[in-house]
This record gives sequence, C-alpha cells and structure tokens, in this order.
Amino acid sequence: MPAPEPAPIPAPLPKKHPLYGKTIARCVIGARIGRGATSSVYRARYKPLEKDIALKVLGVDKSADEESRARFLEEAKAIAKLDHENIVKVFDVAEDQGHLCILMELVDGDTVQDQIDDGGALPAKRAAKVALDVARALEAAHENDLVHRDIKPANFIVDRKTDTVKVVDFGLAARGATNRVGTPLYMSPEAAQGKQIDDRSDIYALGVSFYQMLTGKHPFTGNSVKEILAAQVNQELVPASKVKPDVGSKYDTVMAKLLVKAKGYRPSATEVVEMLEPLVDEPHREKKQGGGRRGAPVRGGKKSQGPMLMAAAGGVVLVVLLLVFLNQKDEPRTPPVKPPGVGAGSTGGTPAPVVDPAEQAKKAYMDADRWSSENAQDLAGQSKRWAQIEREFSGTEWGRKAADKHGQADVALSKKKADDEQKAKDDRDRKEREEARNRQLEEIPKRIAAWDFEGAATRVNRIGAPEGTPAKEWTRKGTRLEFLAKNFETKLNSALQSSPVSAQKIKATAGPSEQITKVSSSGLVTDAGGKAGSIAWSEVKPDDFFHYVAKKRLSQSRPEDNLFLAILAKELGLEKEAKLFREGVDLTDAGGEVRDRIKEYFVVE
Repeated sequence: MPAPEPAPIPAPLPKKHPLYGKTIARCVIGARIGRGATSSVYRARYKPLEKDIALKVLGVDKSADEESRARFLEEAKAIAKLDHENIVKVFDVAEDQGHLCILMELVDGDTVQDQIDDGGALPAKRAAKVALDVARALEAAHENDLVHRDIKPANFIVDRKTDTVKVVDFGLAARGATNRVGTPLYMSPEAAQGKQIDDRSDIYALGVSFYQMLTGKHPFTGNSVKEILAAQVNQELVPASKVKPDVGSKYDTVMAKLLVKAKGYRPSATEVVEMLEPLVDEPHREKKQGGGRRGAPVRGGKKSQGPMLMAAAGGVVLVVLLLVFLNQKDEPRTPPVKPPGVGAGSTGGTPAPVVDPAEQAKKAYMDADRWSSENAQDLAGQSKRWAQIEREFSGTEWGRKAADKHGQADVALSKKKADDEQKAKDDRDRKEREEARNRQLEEIPKRIAAWDFEGAATRVNRIGAPEGTPAKEWTRKGTRLEFLAKNFETKLNSALQSSPVSAQKIKATAGPSEQITKVSSSGLVTDAGGKAGSIAWSEVKPDDFFHYVAKKRLSQSRPEDNLFLAILAKELGLEKEAKLFREGVDLTDAGGEVRDRIKEYFVVE
C-alpha cells in the first residue's frame, strides 16, 4: 500500500508589526513591504474605493521633527507633479492619529536588485529594456526640474502584470543640490566630491545601474565608503564586455557615454532614451516641435493626435505615390499581361502564345527579389521595383507579397535616413565638443603662465583627462592647482612681509634699492625707498621667481613649505625641483602628517 502523500506546507502568514490591522487615513494596513531610514511602506486597503494601495508612513520618532516632515511632504509633492507610466503615482497625503502618510500606487512585483541578487546579471536586452524604462522616467522628472538623486536597481520595481518598470523613492528629490546624497556605489563623481549635482548626476547613476544589470557587478568599488567615492572620481571604466564577454561592444559604447567623469559631457535623459531604443528594437519616437528633444508618448488628459498623425501619414503616402509615378519612366517595366490568344499585330492569323498571368507575376517578383539581394544598399531602388510589381499585379498573391516588400523597403529607407541624420548630428556634436575641449586644454597652460591658478584649476576640473593622461593624474593636477589658488598669495606674502627680495633678481632694469614686498593677482608689488612700483606677471620668468623668491623666502626645514614648493615647481614645469622638495617633505616631516598628504598631489612610486 503506497505511503500517503505529505500534507502541503501552508503559506507563511505575513509578519506582524505594530500597525498591522489598524485603520489609518481610511486605509486598513497589511504587511510591511519596504523600510527606509525614516519611513516604512505597507500594503493597505483603501476603504472608500476598496482598492489595494501602498501606504508610506513617516516613523513616529520623525513625525515631530520639522525637517523630516518637510522632506516627507516634499517627496509627495515631487512625485505628484509627475504623471508617467514609469513613475509610481501619488494619490494623496494625509495625517491621521499622529501618523504622516503618503497614499501611493501599489506596484506588485520585485525590485531589479532582488532579481540581480537571485539570478545574477540580467540578459543584455532585458537590462537595456529596464534602463530604457528608467531613462523615460528620468526624462519626465528632469523636464519638471526634479533630480531623483538616488537612482539604483533597488528603486526599480518591475510590475508583474505589465512587465513595466516603475521608479520609486523620490525621497531625496527635494533636498539641497549641493548635499552629498545618494548611495556611494551609484554616486556620481561630482556628488562624491560634494560638488553641485544636477540631472546629469542621475544619468551617471543610471549608467552604474545598467552596468550592474549587464554584468552583475559594480563598475567602481572599494573596501570603504572613502575608497568607493575615490573610485567614482578617479578609477577608469572597465568595459562591460571584458567583465562579461557575451555583452556586445554596442553596450560598451552606451556605457562609456553614461559614465563620463565630467558631467557636462554626459547625455540628457532624452538622449539616453534615443540611445537605448535601438538596443531593445523599439523605434525612435517622433521629435517634439521646436526644442529638438524627442517627445514622450501622449498621456491621459491630452487630446488625441490620431487624426493629425493619420493626415500626416496620408500626405506622406501621396508624396511617395507621386514620386513613384514621376520616376516610372526611368524604370524597366514588366510587360503588361495580354489576353490569351491576342498577340501583337494579330489580325486573325496565328494566335500569340498564351501567357499565364500567375507565372508572369511570380517571375516579376523573383526578378525583383534577386535584384534586391544584389543591391541590398539601394533601398530607394528596391522601393520603386516593389511598388511597380504591387501595381502591375494588384489583387494577386504575388502582388500582395510585393506590397509587403514595398512596405519593408520604405520602413528601412526611413530608418536609414533617420540614422544618417542622427549620425551626422552626432558627428557635428562630437566635433563641437572636441573643439570646445581643445580650447579649454589650450587655456590651462596660458592661465598657469599668467599665474592664474584658480582659472587653471576651474578648467582642469571642468573637462576630463586629455588622451594619453591617466584620469588619476589629471585629478591630481586639479588638486594641485586648487592648492596653489588657495595658498600662493597667502604663503608668499607672509614670507615677503618680513623679508623682501631684491627686484633686480626678477627684472634687470629694477633700481638697486627696489624690493619685492608682495605678490598679487596682477603681478609683483615693489618698494623703492617709499616709492611703490610693480612688475607684471608677463615680465616674470617662472624659473627666476621660483629660485629667487619662493625658494629663498620659504623655510626648507618645514614640511609644509617643502610641500608648497614641490607643488609650485610641478605646475611651473620644474620637475627636478619638484622631486627634490617632495624628498624634503620625507626628511623634515617627523610626524608623518604632511607626508600622508603627498599622494593627494603626486603619484607615489
């Protein structure tokens, strides 16, 4: 006798929490489905409509905190501005029984982070589809001047019913733009440095998320938060195809654009949408009128554009037909089908051979198909030939097949034209960016030659490292220039105040009693027996200034002065002196505090 089957294991009951089963803001609260630093999200039943929703409740300990309350309400206002299929919707805000609540759309599904944790990297096209949905959400947010500031797979929920990705948690969207906010593994270089962030910072975080979805790994990591933030700023990107070989190079191209260190060179959300659409085989959208940005799909509440689009499509068809008609004289035409028994010049004599219309249609189709295969790049020629056969044999099987081929050729021709136009635009934009970048690069040594270290630092930090220069060294150059911008005048003026330098060391025509007493943004200030004078920076040789002013008036027994001289020599192009004073730091820094800072400014061998 077979053993009885074991009883099925009952599904686990939802874990209870203090609010479980309570009615707050007219919602019966069920299981907790998410928890953050200041609030929790619950599945709830909205009693007036008998509808399941998500209820976000600010923690009791935070409800009395005005800053937390304000931020919580700002999140609700931020999301309420947006009506987009890829952004979770807000229905209402309520305060009840001491609880501040946001009533939101309930998305039944897992986060993309859950999917990565469970199964590793996503299939490439699936990852691109998720990234495309997120890019569309960011496009809507950015058009409403909202920056998400915490884009990551844990904030992407995939709706089980529709497979649509929804972006959630706009809790940081209303916070100050200069705050270092977000999650370090997804934080942009500018955010990692505590600098101004904007919509391009969201694009960088999307790039990190896309990379993680494709490879299962983060592009920039470290053993501590400090190391992770430093990697975001300095570490070079390893192409996704090298981490996971089955990822194609076309994904590497997109990734490189999203993860540019200098935010000014990253694409907008609209441009990201345009880049991702071909990766998931979705056609480009029509461009918006005027602004050059591609428009989002029409949402509810707006008048349908169907009649306008149909009219436009009809106009295109008429133009195509007119062009086909005008060009028919240039194309070889298939002879018209003659009635059986009627030949050319027939007067009742020997009848012409009977022609089978079906065979003639098939032959014309096969000839056009063969010609199309041999001339695959001539899409316009293909369109004309298929249109001719479609007209000649309308209503037949081969005429219908030709009509399908005609439509395919027209679609391919339109796509090729759009791709060619986009490529031309990309080439123009790339050339303009390269020219602007080259102008900025040329300006840096000019600024240093004019002793304008602040202007040089601004330009170094604005653009990425030039070809052939490691990103880390370029970042160090910016750090050195920022150091000089802050300390150059202060350091030297303190030394010159107590011990002026003979001006003849810098300018041979200076009087014997003329002394350098101060440095300024315009040059050197001198004094000759109470008579003030000046020497413009354009008259000052870097080598002379370094050796006869800076080196003479700063103490080489102090590690801080050695560090200053090493940095100044490096930016003036005096490599030998820079190395000498770096060694001076090691010799004079007994405590090691200044020595530890050397790696901020120099490559440590």
